Amino acid sequence: MLQLKWGLGKLSKLIEIMSEKLSIPKEDINDETAYNVAKNWDSINHLAIVSALEDAYGIELDVDEITAMENVKVIKDILTKHGIKDL
Repeated sequence: MLQLKWGLGKLSKLIEIMSEKLSIPKEDINDETAYNVAKNWDSINHLAIVSALEDAYGIELDVDEITAMENVKVIKDILTKHGIKDL
């Protein structure tokens, strides 16, 4: 079912990261999953997500990108700007 919603590849890394850092099931994560709305997505876990994304995708996010990461859709857009494909 997850594959039907998200496809395969690099996006599944994003879902894994979000699920792990927020302690929520993968199937509960979608584009609308948002900061301060999703269970456990607080400022501490936000930084954990940022760190995990930088490590997983080999990128460095700037302050503007980090503060703009208000939901999964925005995160996908930011990763795409960094040349991450298959999102």
